[in-house]
Amino acid sequence: MCPKKKSNGLTTTQNCSGTVKNALLLVSPYLSDEVLLAYLATNPPNGNLQQVILANSPVSQNILDALNGIQNQLNNAQTSVSSMTYLNNEIGFATTERNSIIDERIRLFLTDTLVLNPLDSVAVILKEENRQIRKKQLCDTYIGKGDTLKAIQTRDSIELEYGYNNYVKMADIQLDIQGMKYSPSLRQHFHFLSCITRPTLV
Repeated sequence: MCPKKKSNGLTTTQNCSGTVKNALLLVSPYLSDEVLLAYLATNPPNGNLQQVILANSPVSQNILDALNGIQNQLNNAQTSVSSMTYLNNEIGFATTERNSIIDERIRLFLTDTLVLNPLDSVAVILKEENRQIRKKQLCDTYIGKGDTLKAIQTRDSIELEYGYNNYVKMADIQLDIQGMKYSPSLRQHFHFLSCITRPTLV
């Protein structure tokens, strides 16, 4: 049995396995079936097991049967879905469902003839999202509303996080077309406005 050490559990296990392997190799190729079977029962790392088996080859049919049993267990385990894959699938499904709900809420606001300012409601929904596509949609919403200050602020945040990409270039064109000329001086102007209109904490 390997001595207990106050160290990382994985490191201790690796050191222990290596110690056992080295001890077995010292007396190879004279290991009995009983010793080899006992070693197999400890589930040693594949590399260590291979070295010990090769050092004592050819092994008996009992050892070969035990090795085949381990291989069959490994093969059978590959036919099922791993826990990580299952978790990733669940996350992907939940994300898709959530996005569908958000899209449906936005569609309802945009098609509801009783809502006076549907884009205001859409903006409220999109402001809570942090995906790139939602930030782009938020910027488009502000442009559609004619809210120059928030449109430029959102456009700037997209450029800061994702770079001066094609969407940012298109947003600049849209701002220009609507008379919201985007320029450094205009950005400084709206930054100043946002500062003076920001509520002061008492």
